[in-house]
Amino acid sequence: MKINKFLLIAAMSVFATAFVACDEDDNYAPGKPAGSNNVAFVDPGNVVLAKTATEFDLTLVRVDTTKTVSELPEIEVPIEIVKLETDFIVPTSVTFPAGVDTVSITVKLPEEMALNKAYTFMVRVAQSFADPYVVQDNVFQCYTTITKEDYDVKYTGTYIDQFLYAEEDAAEWAVEIEYSPSLEIYRINGLFADGYPIYFQWNEEENTILITDANGEETNLVETGEAYDAENRIVVYTDEADFYYDPETKTIHLPFYWYVLPLNGGWGVVENIIVLD
Repeated sequence: MKINKFLLIAAMSVFATAFVACDEDDNYAPGKPAGSNNVAFVDPGNVVLAKTATEFDLTLVRVDTTKTVSELPEIEVPIEIVKLETDFIVPTSVTFPAGVDTVSITVKLPEEMALNKAYTFMVRVAQSFADPYVVQDNVFQCYTTITKEDYDVKYTGTYIDQFLYAEEDAAEWAVEIEYSPSLEIYRINGLFADGYPIYFQWNEEENTILITDANGEETNLVETGEAYDAENRIVVYTDEADFYYDPETKTIHLPFYWYVLPLNGGWGVVENIIVLD
């Protein structure tokens, strides 16, 4: 009987709460939904700047499906700081003039920024002007990194691929070899595919080449960005043969060991070369 008594009390409590919650409010008027302006940042990706840069721009857009662009009113949108790893100077707001759906803000860099260091940068549009629940390419929270580099082009040449494209017309293409004095390493962007750089140290006295990561640490594995199939990717190992430069022919020899992960199978060493201009 005690159990039934407790159940009865609980049921009465739920009923009373529901009765209060459903009580009508004749004075209620719905407000404008949060994010009805749908303002968002165009995703900048990771921002990489030249060593002489003093600022960079971020683009914002707004979407209102109930109006044409010419019908959009002027609005001022607050910009909120979430996290800044260093003293970036960010505007506190941005104004969209009437009839305009795209604007930009300029972020000032601090006078002292370490080169080749990625600084965390997190800002967002005030939630009352953003709609985080809309699926879109743009983002109401701009979470990225800001890096100033001291890489400059030191050499140019032609990359000759004797593996990936050996039977196709695209067997060779122009490359730029950049050098960072602060890191003392070289870099080639997009040697295999866009977004997949390769880094190395080059002893020009001994003509030896050591493959490294972005921080100058020796590595024996480089991602190519090329897919073998939907589940496996092509990588190269760099510790199966010597990488070197031949000054007589102005040729960098890259004897990559071509491999597939996670399938764990490979083709062995196939040498590609770069002929300097």
